[in-house]
Amino acid sequence: MEPMIYNVDNTKKWAMITYWLYILSFIVGFLSIVGIVIAYIFRDDARGSFLESHFTYQIRTFWIGLLYSAIGVILSLIFVGYFILLFTLIWLLVRSIKGLRSLSRNEVILNEKTWLF
Repeated sequence: MEPMIYNVDNTKKWAMITYWLYILSFIVGFLSIVGIVIAYIFRDDARGSFLESHFTYQIRTFWIGLLYSAIGVILSLIFVGYFILLFTLIWLLVRSIKGLRSLSRNEVILNEKTWLF
């Protein structure tokens, strides 16, 4: 059996699909779960390339977004949570667009471990 050769174009395509799944999760919520699975699967394929930062960014976007959402849901009992949920939606959209923009330019995500944008 021959070793698998790293295919940048294929892996880049999956990174792009993951960003779009995150954006489409506004309409169909479970798509973000599909996106996180794809990001975990392809992160190893991207080791050592500019794409590795994208998959790390996507994985962190999912988990941090889940945390922000949980805090927002809990605090919605005292109304402030609705603002946190709105912030989380905007935050997810901005991070996804930022990622798509960098990906289209074949650039790494600078500071992919940030909690903000």
